[in-house]
Amino acid sequence: MAPLDWVVVAVYVVIAICIGIYFTKKASQSTTDFFVAGRTLPWFIAGTSIVATTFSCDTPLNVAGMTHRTGIFQNWFWWCWAIGQAATIFFFARLWRRTEALTDIEFVAKRYDASKATSTLRIFRVFYDGVAINCLVIASVTLAMAKILKVMLNLSDTPLFHVPFFGGVTPTAILLLVLGASVLLYTALSGLYGVAYLDFVQFVLAMVGSIGLAVIVYVDASTAGGTGMMEKLAAAPNFKEEVIRFFPDFKTFDLATITFLVYLFIVWWPGCPGHGYFVQRLLATRSEKDSMLAFLWYNICHYIIRPWPWIIVGVMAYHYFPNLKDSESSFPLMINKFMPVGLKGIMVASLLAAFMSTIDTHLNWGGSYLLNDLYQPFINKNASK
Repeated sequence: MAPLDWVVVAVYVVIAICIGIYFTKKASQSTTDFFVAGRTLPWFIAGTSIVATTFSCDTPLNVAGMTHRTGIFQNWFWWCWAIGQAATIFFFARLWRRTEALTDIEFVAKRYDASKATSTLRIFRVFYDGVAINCLVIASVTLAMAKILKVMLNLSDTPLFHVPFFGGVTPTAILLLVLGASVLLYTALSGLYGVAYLDFVQFVLAMVGSIGLAVIVYVDASTAGGTGMMEKLAAAPNFKEEVIRFFPDFKTFDLATITFLVYLFIVWWPGCPGHGYFVQRLLATRSEKDSMLAFLWYNICHYIIRPWPWIIVGVMAYHYFPNLKDSESSFPLMINKFMPVGLKGIMVASLLAAFMSTIDTHLNWGGSYLLNDLYQPFINKNASK
């Protein structure tokens, strides 16, 4: 990367720390302030925070990768959730806000009479959702960030030194540790205030970078060489027509078709009420109306606006990297090939921000479970807020 790109990345990291410091006083007033921002978030901040959290550094790699590997229709793997989330928008969002709970797990105690079964369910979900699932998500996004750093910065896999038990420490590992420490710092300082408002900055950065890359790729493919984009795709050695289909081929009724029908009629069911950090943002809004508008805005951004730049990049990788073996590497490779100085810095900063926004949410959300649904009700009932 050029010096200007590094300046852009450095400016974002400074902004993240400054936002954390700015909200420290507000976040430290009570657990309600720390974990649900004092229930003061306007709908556009809460909704953008949800979509920014679901946009981790591995998301563009996954979307571009599955599009490149199987076809556009493979995105029904996650598009199908929009069916259930429509019910959350117009029915469940207001009800979640009305509970005045601090977490979705707390609703277990509000909904059911006190009993051993209720307590067991609450504690189980703390460790399953708050610890096990959180660790799995953090591990997956960290792996994706490692791929991005190695490709974008051309980092070596040769260890710089060795640490007992952990083994060799590479340049990638050191960068990930620095990023992780930065996230831990501002998340501990500012709670959900810092997480949500920084998510807004992250989403703007991400969309500027992603749309910029898609436009550059589209223009280059449509104008270079005197042939159109579709002609270039058709001439690519490994290109298959089904890659650009929005739906699988129903005439064949093969495994792809069956999988699509499973997505469309079954997979979306658990998404109806909302859960986890989705509910946390709804509980943090100013009013029931804000909670509904927040989830509506999230769905518009998540399903309509955000994915198409990544899909374009994934499809066009057939033309520029015809022998690509790892489909998920198509996105960082296209960044390296097309992004000019400055825009490349924005893109790298947006991917770093995407990584940080997912980590900070899972730290804050997991912390809310451990404190509100384990420590306070079962370990220290008299602890001050």
